[in-house]
Amino acid sequence: MLPPVDPAVFERNPQFKALHQHLCAAKLNPDGTTRDVKRQRAREDLNSRVELRRTETARKELMRQALDSVAMRNVELASELREVIEIISTLLNGNMSKDDREALQGDVEYFAEHIHPIASAMSTYLNTTATDVSIIADPSQPPHPAALPNTIAAMKHTTTMHSSELSQQRVALIDLACQVLSTSREVQESAVRVLEQTIHGSVARNLKTQAEHLEVVAKGVSAKLKIMLATSHPASGPDPEFNAALQNYNAHLLKKLTSLETKEASTHVQLQKYERSGSAGMREITARYVELLGETRRAENEIERLKNGERRLSVLG
Repeated sequence: MLPPVDPAVFERNPQFKALHQHLCAAKLNPDGTTRDVKRQRAREDLNSRVELRRTETARKELMRQALDSVAMRNVELASELREVIEIISTLLNGNMSKDDREALQGDVEYFAEHIHPIASAMSTYLNTTATDVSIIADPSQPPHPAALPNTIAAMKHTTTMHSSELSQQRVALIDLACQVLSTSREVQESAVRVLEQTIHGSVARNLKTQAEHLEVVAKGVSAKLKIMLATSHPASGPDPEFNAALQNYNAHLLKKLTSLETKEASTHVQLQKYERSGSAGMREITARYVELLGETRRAENEIERLKNGERRLSVLG
């Protein structure tokens, strides 16, 4: 079989395509050997003679097998005749010397005298064999034994055609595989280009530019905040009198918180004393306790606010 050629090669080289077609049609055989008309004719004559010899040998072998089968299995013939048939089968095998052949000449004559029953038995055996071959050739619809030669010739022709079609399909499959590989290569190249554009292309550059722009804007905003913070107070820092006033107010609030905590403790004691009192007394005690807790929370919030103000002032200073 000739090696397949990629169709893309034919498309790129029209002259090579014409040369390839000429070689395949006129110079080369399908198996790749050189086409020589004279040698092929001589080979065909030789093949014809060989075929005739093979046919003749096959016929002799069939006759010998038929004689052996008749001698061993046909019980309708006389035992003496079957013995003679075995002797004749041995003579056909060529395993006897010339003297033995001359000694058995009488058996040969006896065989010839009774040739008709022997021929009838052999015909029956051959018909049975032909029927078996017909069943093997087509189990669904066995042909008649007389049509076996035509059936076998048609099967050989069909087999040859299928073999040729199989070779053509194999070449077409290889061409299709080449096309698939070419398409796969194009897809991979496209994927590489898309990845390159995604990583290093306009989209990536645009995102990078936007990120750099946002970074610059953030730096500008940070600088503006620093400037505003620096210009919001005098260069000398916060007023010392203001700090002193805040500290005094803080101390006042701490004292108030201490007194409130003392009141809370005493209130707890009173609450325990009046647990067994009436509902009116309990409501009064509860209201006073809630009021005291509210004042305590307000004082704590005020102290925390002043502490935060002092921290900011210390940072600005």
